[in-house]
Amino acid sequence: MILNIWHLKAFFALFLFVFYAHAEAACSDKRYWVATDDGSDKFWHDTANWSCNSGGPGGANVPNKSDVAAVFDSKSSVDAKLNKNTRPIQKLIVGSGYSGTINLNGRHLRVQFNSLIRGTILINGGMFHAKGGHSGAVTIAHGGLLDASGSGSRIKIVHNLTINNGGTLTAPDGGGDRFIVQGGFNILSGGTFNHNNGTVTLNPRWGNDSGAIPSIRIYIQDGPGAGRDFYNLTKTGKKHTKLQSDIEIKNNLSLSGSGYIYPNHSGTNYDITIGGNWYQNRPNSFRALSGKVIFNGSSAQTINSRSNFYNLQISNSDVSLLRAATASGTLTIDSGAKLDINGNNLTAGTLANNGNLQLKGSETLSITTKDTDSGTITYDGTATGLKYGNTYYNLAINSPSGTMTLNADLDVNGSLTITDGTLNTGNNDIYVAGNWSNSGSFFSGNGKVIFDGNSNIVTGGTGDSNDFHDVTLSGTVGSQSSAIAIDNDFEITSTGNWYTNCFAMTVGGTSAEGSGSIETTLSPTVTFSPANSATGVVVGSNLTLSFNVAVRNTDNSALTDSNVDSLITLKE
Repeated sequence: MILNIWHLKAFFALFLFVFYAHAEAACSDKRYWVATDDGSDKFWHDTANWSCNSGGPGGANVPNKSDVAAVFDSKSSVDAKLNKNTRPIQKLIVGSGYSGTINLNGRHLRVQFNSLIRGTILINGGMFHAKGGHSGAVTIAHGGLLDASGSGSRIKIVHNLTINNGGTLTAPDGGGDRFIVQGGFNILSGGTFNHNNGTVTLNPRWGNDSGAIPSIRIYIQDGPGAGRDFYNLTKTGKKHTKLQSDIEIKNNLSLSGSGYIYPNHSGTNYDITIGGNWYQNRPNSFRALSGKVIFNGSSAQTINSRSNFYNLQISNSDVSLLRAATASGTLTIDSGAKLDINGNNLTAGTLANNGNLQLKGSETLSITTKDTDSGTITYDGTATGLKYGNTYYNLAINSPSGTMTLNADLDVNGSLTITDGTLNTGNNDIYVAGNWSNSGSFFSGNGKVIFDGNSNIVTGGTGDSNDFHDVTLSGTVGSQSSAIAIDNDFEITSTGNWYTNCFAMTVGGTSAEGSGSIETTLSPTVTFSPANSATGVVVGSNLTLSFNVAVRNTDNSALTDSNVDSLITLKE
């Protein structure tokens, strides 16, 4: 019997179709990477590299559709390389036994549902996209590495991201479109997040409506620190995010969209530490509750917030407002730190100022409990009145084109410094417990300056813009570091001493010492740094000796860097 060749071809094709159909049916919903190492690149889309069984023969259809999962286990250690984009696969499971690398090679790897990563994925300019809704979580488990450090790499996770103990994620660098998480962001104890100076954008897809506690969280289990901090953080979208731990942002925080950050979990309020700028374009994008926001950068920072803070802490020497701000709890300015409100209104419950609050003087200040026991208030604008009030610890006038005129007596519990500009008494009295320093202009009018503590006085000269009308020492010490001119009367009303230190003292009216005295010299004292008897001083440290008066050699010659060492003997 003679068979038609076309009948044979049709029969053979049908046989192959039925054979592969049965083989694929036996494959269920998983494909296992079984590539063997022959020195050549092994590509994802090559059927020879996939099997229906772990360690089985190759030839299965590649995982490239939503009902098939890709599994990498210990049966192959060969690197996998993408040479084209995948369609969304069902799941990605990279086991701890897989020692190779999945290299996206500039392509897109899309996963519909959950991903568990215990091996290495090198994004390498491509995109890892976990795109499933409520079942598209990504977990980087012990030994797992998701590395997006390559130029142009991107990550988008449309669910929760969790980095477990021993897992590592290295983020993309660049802007807010490079790393997007639409669920929670979790770093558990022992997990590592390398921010790579990039931006994490949180844009939650689900969560509770306005007024309810959000279900999506940021959770940094070990708290802020290296390998657990953000660089730039952007929160956008309509849904909300809560803090379940303190967080630290090394650079900028940007809040946009109607969804808010809620710094509370189960009744505990958490802190946000930020090293860059705060930008917020909607009034409800941040709910302060009773948490704290800390600005601790090492370069200039700005605050542009349309919602209120509760506790606000300034730990940087250069922080300024770009719009009005409210800290309904406590505004803390640390030692060495400065907040410049820069012409913007400021409202605070309590001011704890150990640094410098700087204002132009034209702002509206509403501070319920002011700090007059520490810190400095600096005026650097052209305003003519003291907006903070008439009681200060340290007061500084630094207004090159302004004249500050008193409307009542002024009490300075620390030091008064006129760096630039003019201070006019308006014929009112000034009480100063600390030092007086004038390198600008002072117009005394008929006002009196009362030194009621321990004061060093630098007048800046004896002309009309430097002299005093009346001077009273009611404290313990008044010590001149320059010549002084008093147009009217001088008196000592305490048992204190006034030391001229060999500088001129000119009194135009009467001089009354009472129980005190005027001394021409001041007994020298010396302060050591490190302190006398200090221990644990680092080798190579400077030893500083500070005198309360100018000192010279016993032959009245000047001390210099070249002769002072001969006067000091160091002993063990």
